[in-house]
Amino acid sequence: MPVLRYVCIILVLMVLADTARAAGTPTTFMLEIYDSPSGSDLYGIVTAGATFTVRAYVADDSGVFAGDNSAYLGQQVCKYLTGTTTASKALYGTTIPIISLPCFATFSTGVAWIPGFVLFNASETPTITVHGTDSMAGTFSSITVNAGLPSRFNVMIKDNGTKTAGVGFGVNLEITDAYGNPTGNPNNAATQTLSISYSWNAATSSNGSLPIPQVGLSSNITFINGTASFGTFTPVNAEDKPCIVVSYEEGWPIYGTSSPIAIQASSPSNLRFFPPATVTAGADFSLGTITVCDRFGNTVTTFSTSTSVSYNGTTSQVFFNNGISSDPLYTKLIQTGTITMTIGTITGTSNLITVISGSPTSMAVTTENHGTETAGIPFSVILTLNDDYGSVPDYTGSRSISWSWTAGTSSNNGTPTKPEDRLVTFTHGVGTITGFMLTNAGESPSITANGTISGTISGIVVKPGTPTSFTITAPGTETAGASFTLTITAFDAFGNIADYQGSKTLTYSGYGTSSPSEVNFASGTVSFEVQLVKAEETMITVKEGDIIGTSGKIVVVPASPVRFILSTEHQGTETAGTPFAITIKASGDTFGNDTSNYTGPHTLFWDGNALKSYLDKPYQWADAIQIFDHGIATATGFTLTNATQTVVWVSEGITSGTTTPITVIPAGVSYLDIKLPSPVTVNQPFSINSLIARDDWGNVAVSYSDTKTIIFSGPRMDATGNKPSYPPAVVFDAGVAILPLTIILKVSETVGISLSEGNIHGSFNNLKVVDLKATCTVLPHIAYANAAQTINYKITNAGDSAISQIRITIPTGFTYINVGTPATNNQSWTATGSNIGQFVLLTPNSVGDYLSPGAWLTVPITVRTKANEQLPVKWQSVITNNDGRMAWVQEENEGDSEVAIAAYTLKVATDTITVLPGGTATIKVRVVYPQTETPISGAIVSGVIGSQTVGTASTNDKGYAVLNIPAGTTTTEIFVKVICGLFNIGTISFQVVSPIPTIIVGTNSFSKDGVIYAKPSTIFEMKPFGNLKQEYKMDNGSWGTFSPPFYINSPGKHQIFCRYVDESGKAGTESSFSVFIAPEPYKLRNFPNPFNPLKEETSIEYPLTSEADVDIQIYNLFGQLVWRKEILAGQEWEHKWNGRNGDGEIVGNGGYICRVTIKYPSGDVVMVRRIGVVK
Repeated sequence: MPVLRYVCIILVLMVLADTARAAGTPTTFMLEIYDSPSGSDLYGIVTAGATFTVRAYVADDSGVFAGDNSAYLGQQVCKYLTGTTTASKALYGTTIPIISLPCFATFSTGVAWIPGFVLFNASETPTITVHGTDSMAGTFSSITVNAGLPSRFNVMIKDNGTKTAGVGFGVNLEITDAYGNPTGNPNNAATQTLSISYSWNAATSSNGSLPIPQVGLSSNITFINGTASFGTFTPVNAEDKPCIVVSYEEGWPIYGTSSPIAIQASSPSNLRFFPPATVTAGADFSLGTITVCDRFGNTVTTFSTSTSVSYNGTTSQVFFNNGISSDPLYTKLIQTGTITMTIGTITGTSNLITVISGSPTSMAVTTENHGTETAGIPFSVILTLNDDYGSVPDYTGSRSISWSWTAGTSSNNGTPTKPEDRLVTFTHGVGTITGFMLTNAGESPSITANGTISGTISGIVVKPGTPTSFTITAPGTETAGASFTLTITAFDAFGNIADYQGSKTLTYSGYGTSSPSEVNFASGTVSFEVQLVKAEETMITVKEGDIIGTSGKIVVVPASPVRFILSTEHQGTETAGTPFAITIKASGDTFGNDTSNYTGPHTLFWDGNALKSYLDKPYQWADAIQIFDHGIATATGFTLTNATQTVVWVSEGITSGTTTPITVIPAGVSYLDIKLPSPVTVNQPFSINSLIARDDWGNVAVSYSDTKTIIFSGPRMDATGNKPSYPPAVVFDAGVAILPLTIILKVSETVGISLSEGNIHGSFNNLKVVDLKATCTVLPHIAYANAAQTINYKITNAGDSAISQIRITIPTGFTYINVGTPATNNQSWTATGSNIGQFVLLTPNSVGDYLSPGAWLTVPITVRTKANEQLPVKWQSVITNNDGRMAWVQEENEGDSEVAIAAYTLKVATDTITVLPGGTATIKVRVVYPQTETPISGAIVSGVIGSQTVGTASTNDKGYAVLNIPAGTTTTEIFVKVICGLFNIGTISFQVVSPIPTIIVGTNSFSKDGVIYAKPSTIFEMKPFGNLKQEYKMDNGSWGTFSPPFYINSPGKHQIFCRYVDESGKAGTESSFSVFIAPEPYKLRNFPNPFNPLKEETSIEYPLTSEADVDIQIYNLFGQLVWRKEILAGQEWEHKWNGRNGDGEIVGNGGYICRVTIKYPSGDVVMVRRIGVVK
């Protein structure tokens, strides 16, 4: 411990002694690093690209300042200095260190400041040496160079070297300063995620394949200590040398571009060669140069070898140099097509090669219908010249042709015909000759064309011609009623069995029983069973259209006798109540063939379908026992009373017979039969239901016709002497009075009415005449088929007595469902209904609620219609007063109580239709069954304006019809009607307008000097107008549909055009609007970037949410202000920089910082963007 203390004391004393000693002779320069002259000492640490100053002072060998003892002692001593440095150029680019030597330096008391040094490479620790002219020198060793601010990406391709088309590769990124020195992450953290945008300029391959990616992308990339890897890039074009561009726009912008990337073709995939487009059949031609390509169409330059090539059935040895072979290969084709070439698994197909024909060497012969012709039908023969390969030559000219054939005559000696030998004209190798006809369908002839070139067609199929006659085959003798076979064969005009097939409808004559009218022919023949029932000699004739045939003679003998033949005394017409006789003839057989072996008395049983008369008068038959003489008997005593058709039949055992229908005519008129409605109302006309003249038996006396004067009597006159009113004359037609006939009675009573015309009389008893009346309305007048419908029935008391009951009859065509509560103007009533009796009964709740004169009552009745469509039916009711008198009530003023059942409903547009001047409109309507919505086709639909029809259409199978309203229509209302039984009418509105389009702009926008300023998020609306379509186009684009919400996402200035278009395509007046769309909120943009100030300006765009002052400042990377522009509020949304500084000088290449400050009243918004300058 004492020894250590002594050593320390000695060392301290030595230091103090050295410090205290006087400086020696100046021998060297001592160097120090400062940020500026007389600035701060940097202690040997500088920033790449930053300017620094070297401080040099004179010192002795020990480094002690010796300025007081040297030639550098003065205040302004100027010395010429030189110097060197070990610093190298920047890692990126060609920038070299800046050494401010040689120079004249001014020493002041032994110290000089040498400014202007700049180092760029942070990967080294260089030295700086300064030399004077007097052997004085000094060195600063191991200068530390720090990287500058992050401003560049070093884009490095993984696995450096040539890339292969179709094979993806990745990219390494390193963040550096402007000189390529790694800087680490911008936030100095070890790990940082940056939003990177990247793209490349890779080209599409020759066969249209696209590189990946095709467009610029963005991705969040994690950097570790300033480095990262990302992406997969797949090139496709081996002729290309693309570069990858990477950028980071947030905060401090960073950019980088890779070196050009060499691309080579991938493995061989296909062959490419181009033979001639047109060759001659059988002639050799060259296949041309052959190129081996990869799947992207790149030439595989690594393919250099001699190899076998297969093509068109041939194999040849060829040599490829750098993927291309020019060795000559020849081949030939005989028809148009392509050629496929292969080398192992590598294949390729040529372009389409059109083969033209050679000289004709043969001739093909065919008929007009391809070797199948019809007997008796003229046809053509087609001659086709061919070359050796079967191609039709392009030959046009004439050749001498003679004909030979094997055709023969038909079975009925029909002779075939052929044209004379002559010159035949060929066009494009084809000649057509007319005048051939064959007749024998039993042969297969050949036709030969003889000339310098000959040809033959063999085995021509001759089909039979159209049938012209029947041959009918039947036996010569048959028994009546026995079945036999009838065979019918169809022949053409040449005796060939015709090709007569399928179902045919035949007519027959020549015999008395029916044969099948529908028969099925097969191969021209049909056979079926028939019967003949009349004993005679006959022939059967058969006909179908113009085809006819007749059989030979057929003898028909009678069958066994089995039936009676009956005939009345007056040939089937007898008078009611007058006796008549019937003749009975015993037939020899069941078919009426006569026999004469039926004689003597026979007990017969009589019957028939006779009816009692209208007055219940009976009919009378003859006696049972009748005497036959040679098969004939006459039976008397028959009487019929009902004037209708009647049949009488008779039988004995199994033998029977029937008369033909006997027409029973009425006897003369005996009385008048009148039917009246009851009750009827006083002083109210009512119609006679019927008035008929009848005979004694009640039959209508049809002989009673013309105008008759009928005398009516019975009812009384009223107290004032007003007599009943009767028809003055009655017209009868075949015994029936023509209606209507009206009677008016004057007194309330129950009475009989008598009437007479000469000796003919009639009466109607117990006619009730009541002094009671009312009116009614029935709505609606149309009900839809097969649907529930509410009928509103209203009754008004039009008489002078109160109504105590109302009974409404549900008419045919409707089924009762339910009834609602009656409504009256001053009484209370109850309604009940019955779906069995089909009526609705209305009764008052008390005597005081009787329907007094002038009062009314309405009741809703729900019914269901029964039919799809029917004629209108009447709704009627019976009213009763407190005396028990009744009266019929039916509608008088609203359509005679008729309610029609309509089978459809018409659906028509109700919205207003709007068109532009000169445009047309289309109305779409639909006709359907109600409820089910089943469509109706064939209904006629029309549009009507006033009395003019402007459109008519028929509904299709879906029930739709479209009415086209013509151009220029200016009405405001169109009626649409349909004709389909009953009809509905629908109405639509129609207007012609000339609107001017108007744009409505949403929030975040304002207008200035005719320009609309807005954001991409601003909603634009076009004011709608009726049913007009809204259209727009932007700038020089095409018209499109304006569909809200509508945005304009493309920043910058635009011209927007708007118009309305009606449904006929007629376009209206156009409007245009100028719009400026700001960039996305709070995102500064410039374009182009980078830019060349020698050729262009860059536009700086900044977003404004409202008017504000704007301050634009441009700095270089050393933080020095280069250019500035202050813009007053509301002047512009963008400004251009021409690349010049404040002195008007063009700035140098490199990166610059653009700082934009928007001064809103609420506070400033600052945005920063990197701008590149490249000249």
